Amino acid sequence: MYFIPGFHLKSQSCEREMTVHWVHFTPDSFYLHRRLSRIRGVVAWPLRGLRWLVRVFSRISEVFENPGSEENRLLCSPPIDLVCRIEAILMFLVGDLLRNQPEEKHGEAPAMARLKQAIDFMDSAFLSNPPLERVARQSHMASNSFHRLFKSAMGLTPFEYMERKRLDEARRLLGDGRLSVKEVAELSGYENPLYFSRVFRCHFGSPPSEFRRIRVP
Repeated sequence: MYFIPGFHLKSQSCEREMTVHWVHFTPDSFYLHRRLSRIRGVVAWPLRGLRWLVRVFSRISEVFENPGSEENRLLCSPPIDLVCRIEAILMFLVGDLLRNQPEEKHGEAPAMARLKQAIDFMDSAFLSNPPLERVARQSHMASNSFHRLFKSAMGLTPFEYMERKRLDEARRLLGDGRLSVKEVAELSGYENPLYFSRVFRCHFGSPPSEFRRIRVP
């Protein structure tokens, strides 16, 4: 099993062809998101060391190879047993990843504590893209000071953070297959579908229409 970080994408080559079943994982917790974003390379786990996962893998393979069957309607109604197993696998592997990551540098924890209220606010209001002044006010800071501290601690601006969350929401909606690109843009906080398509392509490498075609059987 492999963990491939999506924060620092680069071309990869493989000497042999192989079949891949993958799950795209975006944590809701920003703190977890931030810790995982530090992982630069691919992490691998030999399955022989994870024997308890073998039966789960066979079930996942069945569903992903035939998602439209009566038994496995993955997109519209995921089997609850599969959802639980995938979440358990993710939590186990994420815990393994975090155990091997370095602790936060001195001074980072106080900055995160000061930013927490603003981050929580952005997590609930990102679809409306609130102005910087309103976001900074949640942490009782001036806009310039907040922007500077946030970028220093997180490595991206508040706008970039909220845009990433809007794009992750758009990707989730596109995977459903029942909404048009225009509807997905509106539900993701983008008034202009053309701008949405341009930003989506820049972030994920393909336009929304192509992404949906690949994801929806």
